[in-house]
Amino acid sequence: MMRPHRLIDGNPVVRAIRRAALLSEADVLMQKVAIEAALSGLLGGGANAAGHWASLADAANMAETLESMGIGSGEEMRNAIADAQESLAWMAQERRERGTWALRHEERQEVEARLQWLRTLHVFQLQVCSYGEFEQAYRRTEDRVRQARAGNAPKGAIVIEGQLG
Repeated sequence: MMRPHRLIDGNPVVRAIRRAALLSEADVLMQKVAIEAALSGLLGGGANAAGHWASLADAANMAETLESMGIGSGEEMRNAIADAQESLAWMAQERRERGTWALRHEERQEVEARLQWLRTLHVFQLQVCSYGEFEQAYRRTEDRVRQARAGNAPKGAIVIEGQLG
């Protein structure tokens, strides 16, 4: 997961301009490649499946925060994010029960479809997101994950903890 850029320029006008700028194509591409690698690694049964799972959990959590901020928002988007989070939570539970991240064919197809839709949605969100919005979403996501970890998640919420928070 890309961390927010530190805006070190002391000039408030320059900082405001940088915060208002859309994420660069290079930063969006970096995130897209990272999500695709995590998806491929997780579904391909790679050696770092837990790390890939955590990266996808972070992407889903960031997508949820961005959606709540009005970036790539709407009922269809909320449902897609919730479906991806549900699949990731299910995979973590199955991992604990089975002792492996491997999925049966039909399970893999459903999970892959949900996570591919998350990838498409989140990349779109990043393409229309400013650096300031990204930083705000990153901080909100960290806080939300910390709060969930402390037991302060809403009743019935699906909580998936990646590396943020």
